[in-house]
Parts: sequence; structure tokens; C-alpha cells
Amino acid sequence: LLELELELLEIVRVRAIVIDIIELELELNLKTELELELLDLELEIELELELELHLELELELEIDLL
Repeated sequence: LLELELELLEIVRVRAIVIDIIELELELNLKTELELELLDLELEIELELELELHLELELELEIDLL
């Protein structure tokens, strides 16, 4: 009986470790996903700023030509 209890405790311990690993993987995946979304937003903002600068320069050129 003691041997069965020890085996059961070992199974419970291993399952707890597996659950911890799965939780850590989920956290890492979520963090990675959020970092990718942030990077995407940063690139989008950078593109918008570049476009705005381009349009301003274009407008200045048109004004200079007038």
C-alpha cells in the first residue's frame, strides 16, 4: 500500500510540473504575441510619420514652385 501511495504522489508531482510548464508556455506565447502586436503598431506609426513627412516635403516643393 505504501508503494502505491508513493507512486501516486510521484504521479501527482509530475502532473503538477507538467501543468507548470504548460502555464509558462502559455505566458510566453502571450508575451510574444503582445510583443509582435506592439512591433506592428510601432512600424505602422513609423510609416504614417514617414508618409506625413513626405507629404509635407511635397507641399513645400509645390509652394516653392509657385
